[in-house]
Amino acid sequence: MQPAALVAAVALGATAGWLLRPGAGAKLPDYELALAIPAGFSLALDNFPGVTVSANGRRQVVTLVDDQGRSQLLLRDLDRAEARILPGTAGATSPVLSPAGDAVAFVLDGGLQRMSLAGGPPMHLAPSTSEFRGAAWSADGFIYFSAGTSLPLARVPENGGPIEPVTELDAARRERTHRWPDALPDGSAVLFTSDTSDSSEFYDDARIEAVRPATGERKVVLERSSSARFLAPDHLLFARAGTLFAVRFDAVKLTTSGTPVPLVQRVSTEVSSGAVRFATAASGAAIWIPGELGAQQRRIVWVGRDGAMTPLGLPADRYIQFAISPDERYLAATIDGGANQDLWSFDLARGTKSRLTFAGSPTDFVWTPDGRRLAYGTSSTESGLDLFWKPADGSGEAELLAHVEGEEFPVSFSPDGRALLFETHPPGRDDSNIARLDLAARTVEPVLAAPYGETFGALSPDGRWIAYTSAESPDRNQVIVQRYPELSGKWQVSLESGIEPKWAPEGDAIYYRGDGFLHRVPVDLRNGFVAGTPERIIGGVVRGPLGYTYAVARGGRVLLLRDENTKAPPAQVDLALDLASRARRLTAPKR
Repeated sequence: MQPAALVAAVALGATAGWLLRPGAGAKLPDYELALAIPAGFSLALDNFPGVTVSANGRRQVVTLVDDQGRSQLLLRDLDRAEARILPGTAGATSPVLSPAGDAVAFVLDGGLQRMSLAGGPPMHLAPSTSEFRGAAWSADGFIYFSAGTSLPLARVPENGGPIEPVTELDAARRERTHRWPDALPDGSAVLFTSDTSDSSEFYDDARIEAVRPATGERKVVLERSSSARFLAPDHLLFARAGTLFAVRFDAVKLTTSGTPVPLVQRVSTEVSSGAVRFATAASGAAIWIPGELGAQQRRIVWVGRDGAMTPLGLPADRYIQFAISPDERYLAATIDGGANQDLWSFDLARGTKSRLTFAGSPTDFVWTPDGRRLAYGTSSTESGLDLFWKPADGSGEAELLAHVEGEEFPVSFSPDGRALLFETHPPGRDDSNIARLDLAARTVEPVLAAPYGETFGALSPDGRWIAYTSAESPDRNQVIVQRYPELSGKWQVSLESGIEPKWAPEGDAIYYRGDGFLHRVPVDLRNGFVAGTPERIIGGVVRGPLGYTYAVARGGRVLLLRDENTKAPPAQVDLALDLASRARRLTAPKR
């Protein structure tokens, strides 16, 4: 590089520009550049990769979070002096650039959308959930995506049209998910991560496969790996334990050869979702966020109606989900253990904890009204991901409550404790419904079964109302309330968008998440249903790898997760203009 070009590159750093530095042992043109993050923003370290790069490597889009906790998309072009926030992307996640680099697709308001970088409003392409698991924009004119945690791949035309299935989950192998797709530059095949119910929150033991969309043929590429990306012209990048490995790859035969070698170490990774924050370009370039394995240390805090925070008193840990008991004496929480997550019970008065599970990665747990048991979804060798419950004091074994085709997650008990409402995710579909389990008869019947999907069902304290998240609107999720069990009447509680509703124990308010904020809506149930105007309680709501993020207690108090910044978060995104050359040098056969 000429000296003048080097000075220009360094000068751009003050305004979110690229800082130039040679890669380790680099020879031209193997240079790395570091994208500085603009003041007032931080990198979005959530369940998604969050970075994308155009085919020629010169244009990049990165997901940031502003000081209010709302995500934004940052566009950086090597031909321009400054990066810029893309208008119309507040709340957007999971960006992926088109092969030509002139448009970007992303998830916003419950849907996969695309937008021209030249300007104009976004176009809705397909419905999605908050558990979106990646997209790839292929040269064949389709965007390939996984709309949820327990779904195969689907595709939608890049200009809109019908959604088509691409893969099917293999029931014999107990496959649970196909996620993080990556299309080869010629559109002939799509790489993806395939994992089973045997290990639902750990992806270093997953499998990399490829599918040929023209024929449906699937081929196993690598075992015990995740998040593979094609590094043109002849390598595959994949992740293990926060390190990117390179291995020689035949893009025609879809086979690897030789021994994988570590290429980039300390890449930011969310272990529980398998999201590794990197992307590759057809030019041989690659972009990544430097950092650690995801197991983020978090602290649980009380938040009052005025937004003031006070510590709960528990030590910081790698908390994923939590729920407070009806008498508010105990807290149940799952803690990330690496290969799995375990359920623990905390005695808040005594400051002690006890471990309740030792396998299966339990998730989405709820207390029985009497506080004696916890119901949860978990995997087992015999039955896959199903409904179980267990004494909250650890005095008995887990008991299977129901096995329904697909996956089940408990959401709410009836006030009398006789019925359990749960989400059911049918295999191979991108929606979910809410069903009711009669605990005495062990029979299941549907409650909400619309084709557009309902999640996060929550019964009111008197059992006469149900609040839930609805995907009926094509471009955003909303919080809906209906009478229960007759399901008459229908009221929208959220304004802009909303998910994860919860009732105040007193029955006088509904809380929900929306646009990076926690909201409270006063309600009056004395003469039907009357809802007030949503009030913002606090911004920057930390969302763990899974859906539940807060708990509501009496007196308007709320429990939230807050990140514990034991280490400085990454403040830059790295770009290697020709990582392919480095891969060729390191994987070349030794003489």
